[in-house]
Amino acid sequence: MSRTAPVCALLFAALAPLVSCGAAPVDSQPAKDAVIAAFAKANPPGRTGLLLKGHSVWLEAPAFTASCLTGKDLAFIDDPRGRPAGSAGRITPTYENQRWLLKSTAQGYCVLLGADPKIELGAASYGQDVWRIEAKISMGAPSPWFECLDESVKSRKIEVRYDKEGKAEVVTDLSVGQGDCPAPLVGSELRTGAASPAGAGGAAPTKAEVIALVKDFDKLLDEADHAGAFAKLSCVNLFATPPWGACAVSELLAVGPSFAGERKAWHGTPWLEYGLKSVDDIGAITKDAELPGLFHVSFHHQRSDRSRSFSVQRIDGELRMFGVVERKAEGLTVARLLTDLVDKDKRAVLKRRLAGEDIDAEGNSNKPEPEPAAG
Repeated sequence: MSRTAPVCALLFAALAPLVSCGAAPVDSQPAKDAVIAAFAKANPPGRTGLLLKGHSVWLEAPAFTASCLTGKDLAFIDDPRGRPAGSAGRITPTYENQRWLLKSTAQGYCVLLGADPKIELGAASYGQDVWRIEAKISMGAPSPWFECLDESVKSRKIEVRYDKEGKAEVVTDLSVGQGDCPAPLVGSELRTGAASPAGAGGAAPTKAEVIALVKDFDKLLDEADHAGAFAKLSCVNLFATPPWGACAVSELLAVGPSFAGERKAWHGTPWLEYGLKSVDDIGAITKDAELPGLFHVSFHHQRSDRSRSFSVQRIDGELRMFGVVERKAEGLTVARLLTDLVDKDKRAVLKRRLAGEDIDAEGNSNKPEPEPAAG
């Protein structure tokens, strides 16, 4: 008898459910069970985000099929010739579909793929001490962005090895590309508007109330709690019909705190645009003559040496910051909070736009000039 026979017999007795000496493991189920467990750990149930790396106009998005993104009007694709050599494909979301971006992290933005990731296992084969298992990834409630994931991301061949103790170990990354996106991904992607600000009205806020609101809002932006900051916002979207409340969390992702200390990777442009060192230095609080519950907070801008203003609005008794989506940006479009509505001309332009007049933020008509008649 071969000297290896006793060793083989011992191994077979210990690992009989898994292996047969000199041949492939007789049962793929332990490997499949390991895949199911690893997938559940890598992809918790609930709303799931995928990381788009970067915070500038162009975001790295190698997981998507470019033709699908453009076909669904989800994003614009960059020109590969203008991309750094060897870098991944880059996109910038369209304004209409940036609403699926729900958080800014240290690495980039998190786009909602859907809810409740699932994996379905298919054929399994064994060779060179590795199980290779075909798998299909899906979402219980997919977003349009999930539908544009490249097939190589949704269909995978997963490798499983056995360690020295005979335990199956998955060696393939099973995440759907979350990066540093939290799980579950919270926040609203809905832009549900109304013709008027429901629940608006009430007594003028005190200076102490405004300061407390500003500090809370600023702290949430500093901590990248964009869903929390959004809950403290009353927003009007001048590109939506009806406009009141037709904003999503994405409209705050590129907005940064104004009174935080150390700058962090996810900080966008400070919402007061470097205008005030301390919120304690705010000035007069003026009631809007027409829009219910709206109050304008004046301050002296430290850089421009001009009087500027932001606004707050009382909704159902709760004081909120007031933001206006008034200009579409090359990158992420934001709700602007430095609105200067204490200025009568600025107020007039806003009210004309709210009434449906087709003008821009300066009050100029958006309609093309008629061609001069041929002479």
